[in-house]
Amino acid sequence: MATQTPQPQEPEKVKWAPLSVPIERRVQTLAVLFWALQFFIILGAFFLLALFPSTWPVLIPYVCWVVFIDRAERKGGRRVEALRNMPIWTWFVDYFPIRLHKTADVPPTRPYIFGYHPHGVISLGAWGNFATNATGFSKLFPGIKLHLCTLDPNFRWPFTREYLLGMGLVSVDRKSLEYVLHKGESAMIVIGGAEEAAKARPFTNDLVLGRRFGFVKLALRYGAWLVPVFSFGEGDIWDIKESETGDKISHWTKKYFGVTLPLIFGRGVFNYNYGIMPYRRAINTVVGEPLEMPHIPEPTEEQVREHHDRYVAALKKVWDANKDVYAKQRRRSLRLVE
Repeated sequence: MATQTPQPQEPEKVKWAPLSVPIERRVQTLAVLFWALQFFIILGAFFLLALFPSTWPVLIPYVCWVVFIDRAERKGGRRVEALRNMPIWTWFVDYFPIRLHKTADVPPTRPYIFGYHPHGVISLGAWGNFATNATGFSKLFPGIKLHLCTLDPNFRWPFTREYLLGMGLVSVDRKSLEYVLHKGESAMIVIGGAEEAAKARPFTNDLVLGRRFGFVKLALRYGAWLVPVFSFGEGDIWDIKESETGDKISHWTKKYFGVTLPLIFGRGVFNYNYGIMPYRRAINTVVGEPLEMPHIPEPTEEQVREHHDRYVAALKKVWDANKDVYAKQRRRSLRLVE
């Protein structure tokens, strides 16, 4: 009997957004579009100015200052509250929406290391909750000066570095973290990093945590308490295409930019099913109870592992207490894959 050749599937029809969409939702979409394009806009402004020789007496010293002198990203940053309070960030978080949930007090009497999980594709929940004031972190946790940390190479791009510094970001480099903790301030670290980003899939929660001991060792050295933070929905806002092309893209972005960017699919500005804009899917970020840590200037490997196990248990506690509220559509439970 002759076998039938399967017919190729027709592409899904574009689902256009109706003209009757409320203006509020359109503004929210534009806010997310701005976020997606912000670094291209800012860096593009630098190169546009560089086309005019009249700007060189300013731009050349600036670039030299950035490359050879200024290390604000390792010295606590230069946050500008006016940037963090811009109305656009309220529209940005309301798009998904992104919401911040407090489960316990975090007394402003010591430094803390907040561990953010999972990484997701780009950690939009971390940006909305901790790089801006749109979800009320400063009101929920008064007195806590929290620095969201990102890769050091992100501060090598002219103009964009000033923007990141203004938003309160600092380098995740060890010296930067030591500076922050020594001043009695706090750091937010996305623990899983690029390796975890590569594993991001909708409605799953696979963490790269089992061999991440550096943040625990640092906490012990400075007596900083650890705060587990789980962002439900962080990995759900894009669909991920499993393909050889996607693997090549991830490898290329990891090699040249230090980040892993899988082949993502989302929605468009004017349609609901084609584009790379994130979907309107909720991100609920739950801040767990602070985990008391001893001050051990030179912790042993055994001590680091002991307190790492305590942290993992505390993070799982946050997951278990909230999974049936904020992860109802999960395909599987929380897993530590590395």
